[in-house]
Amino acid sequence: MGAVIRISWLICWLLCWSGTSISPLPLNDEICDNGIDDDGDGFIDCLDGDCIYSGFCSPCETDIPTAASFHTGFDETNETVLSAGAIDSSWTWSTTLTGTESFSFAGTCSCDPAGAWVCNPVSGADWIASTQNCLTGGVVFYHHTFEVDSLLVSFYFLNLIFYADDFIEEIYLNGLPLNFSTSPPNYLQGTGENLTINSGFVAGANRLSVEVRNTGGPGGLLLTADPNVDFDQDGVRDHQDRCLLSPNGFPVDTDGCTYFLTQTDTILCNGQTINWQNQTISTVGTYLDTIPSSLGCDSILELRVQETVSLEVFIDTTICQGNELLIGGRTYTQAGSYVDTLLNPQGCDSIFHVELEVLPFFDVEIDTSIVVCEGVQVAGVEIEQDTLVIERLLAHTGCDSTVRYNVTAVQKPSNNFSNVQPFCLGEQLQLSAIDLAGASYVWSTGATDTDIQVQSGGLFTLETSVQFCRWVDSVVVPEPIDLMFELGYSPLICAGTEAGFLEVLVQPMGIPPHSWIVNGELYDSLDRLDGMSSGTYELEVQDAIGCSATQEIVIDTITRLQVNLPTEVEIVLGDSYDLILQTNRSEEELTQIRWLPDTFVSCQDCLDPVLTPFYSLEYQIQLTDTFGCEAMEELSLRLKRQDRVFIPSAFSPNNDGINDEFVVFLGPEVGQVTQFLLFNRWGKLVFDNREFSPTAQLRWDGITQSGKAAPEGVYVLLLQYEYLDGVQRSLSRSISLIR
Repeated sequence: MGAVIRISWLICWLLCWSGTSISPLPLNDEICDNGIDDDGDGFIDCLDGDCIYSGFCSPCETDIPTAASFHTGFDETNETVLSAGAIDSSWTWSTTLTGTESFSFAGTCSCDPAGAWVCNPVSGADWIASTQNCLTGGVVFYHHTFEVDSLLVSFYFLNLIFYADDFIEEIYLNGLPLNFSTSPPNYLQGTGENLTINSGFVAGANRLSVEVRNTGGPGGLLLTADPNVDFDQDGVRDHQDRCLLSPNGFPVDTDGCTYFLTQTDTILCNGQTINWQNQTISTVGTYLDTIPSSLGCDSILELRVQETVSLEVFIDTTICQGNELLIGGRTYTQAGSYVDTLLNPQGCDSIFHVELEVLPFFDVEIDTSIVVCEGVQVAGVEIEQDTLVIERLLAHTGCDSTVRYNVTAVQKPSNNFSNVQPFCLGEQLQLSAIDLAGASYVWSTGATDTDIQVQSGGLFTLETSVQFCRWVDSVVVPEPIDLMFELGYSPLICAGTEAGFLEVLVQPMGIPPHSWIVNGELYDSLDRLDGMSSGTYELEVQDAIGCSATQEIVIDTITRLQVNLPTEVEIVLGDSYDLILQTNRSEEELTQIRWLPDTFVSCQDCLDPVLTPFYSLEYQIQLTDTFGCEAMEELSLRLKRQDRVFIPSAFSPNNDGINDEFVVFLGPEVGQVTQFLLFNRWGKLVFDNREFSPTAQLRWDGITQSGKAAPEGVYVLLLQYEYLDGVQRSLSRSISLIR
């Protein structure tokens, strides 16, 4: 009830159409950034000549460079932006000139908010901007490249007329100044500066640069060599186009004078008049007025008048009792005839004729009680107990009516399905319903009692019947909690040690937190226990609701680790000893084999190493098995030295294949030979060999140091060598050489 009916189609086109009001009377000086015509001259903010040089006013739209044109010098060869102030050595504009020529170029540069140059390119022109602040005398170089035929260099000349809004400081040809400058402004018709260049050209490429200096105004720089160029293509040639000289964004007239155009739209109601600029206006159309601006240029005011007519509207409608009709901000709730005049936002009247009928509201109560089963819906209301249901219906008139029902509910027996909780494996869970007189029960198990006992999970249903009512309820019973867990442990440990362990490989499920008891000792959690001695262990785990499981393990002992090793071994220097150990464990059951020290041992972690010592020492073998048993034995290694050097007493180097060489045989105890000398019987050295390998045999074929065959006779051998253990020995022998 109390809804509001709106005639939206009528309000939309009558009351929502808006126009623009006429400018107010003069007040005071123009403020350039508040959107108000403060001085009452018909111009607002940047459209007012007072704001031409204000920092709030934007440049001409056509003078704003695009993102692609922002650069300070450009190297066209490498296609890279030059650093500020760099010299551009590859200018793009180039042509071959063959005689007296005139060519044009143009460009503009303006200051960005940071006081740096922003230059706008034109076809065939480029520039280099200095790094100076453009507001304090910054410099811009405009430049071109052109070709001169080698046959024309001596008599070629070039005519130029320069126009600039700031002064030209210098012009350079091929890097040399031409001593040409101007004084601003020389940008008006007939004030251009003429320049004739008739020398300084070179055959091939020539470079022409124009240096223009900013006089400090915010308009930036503008330069053209042709008075007929229309750089911004607005229909006004550059030497007349004052828009290029300032950031105000105003158009210009044919004389180059900036003018200001203010356009205003307004509405004329049917049969009314308005006053504008001392004119009385009673018809639609466009009206102009011209007033002088603060710069002395004419400004144009334009008023565009549109007409709207007064309307007469007839509305015949109905509403339901308690509703409202809303028209143009007026509210109607009572039946009757109404005539109202409404004013739209444009100030024009509209007349409304309203015929309103109000339809009655019906309220009916049904006394006969309705008996339904609990949980059934009546008029969209779920019945849980005896209750009064109120239903709102739509009458044939389209208005709401109220009907009331007295509803009696047949009570449904309740059950404990919503209280079903997890239970432990081996236990029973009771599902039950309230025993209600006259009720019957059928479970999905086939039982007909009010309750059943279940030992496994699954879906269980209960069908309950009372009088003509039948309900079916279901419950999902969770599977009973099985706290099964899996253990790993050491079944055997070394006798007399505490090397046993147990660990939980698979943690039990159930409801956390869990607690553990190991042989009566309580643990909040259990992953692994170490340092266990032999014995029987009983483990019990219990979860948060009391479910439990137990396991028993037995850790037994094994005989101690034994190793058989000779207590003492004697070997000759240079020989090896093959050692074989005997243990009561397989090699796979041993986790560590360690020889101390590992000097002269062929393998440090094996049971059968080869010992090749250079001196006597004491060995110790340490063993550890998988059961935690350890064993250690010692071996005393005694080394004796034997001199096994064989020196023959004679040889016959006569090439008969028998005993042709004198050979000294060395035993394995010899580490190296340091001297092998042979002298004749008069003491003269006949053979000297100082290049020995540790195991090479010493030989002499009877040839002397000078390369001659030694004569028959007796020779003396001097031999010096060193044992493996570093002990040195010297000996001499007499040998006979027989031819």
